[in-house]
Amino acid sequence: MAFTAGDRTSGRRHDVFYFVVRSALPQLDGSLRVEGLPARVTVTRDAHGVPAIEAQALEDLFFAQGYVTAQDRLWQMDAMRRFAGGELSQVLGEGLLEHDREQRILGLRARRSKRSGDLSARIAPISRHTLAE
Repeated sequence: MAFTAGDRTSGRRHDVFYFVVRSALPQLDGSLRVEGLPARVTVTRDAHGVPAIEAQALEDLFFAQGYVTAQDRLWQMDAMRRFAGGELSQVLGEGLLEHDREQRILGLRARRSKRSGDLSARIAPISRHTLAE
């Protein structure tokens, strides 16, 4: 990972944060070598980011389609998590600070954590019973 020159505290945090956020974006350029694909598969995207896949075998086409869908879905899931948790301004700028404040006041993340704990407590006895069988 490369860091740019500048303030050792805020600059470094910004660079690391940018790297982490950027890593969730799909790879749009370059090539990727994948074991198990017998022939070349080409994925191109139009100006709107919509993928077009060319493959010689149906199985290769399905693999590439799953890969591309997963790349796009990762970004969407990360954006939705940040939307609910009030963290969009960290990625997309100060224009979303008001939205983030409102989301944090709603406390969706805290409620989810509490409900997840409640659910885990209810599922644990069922899991133990199922595993014992």
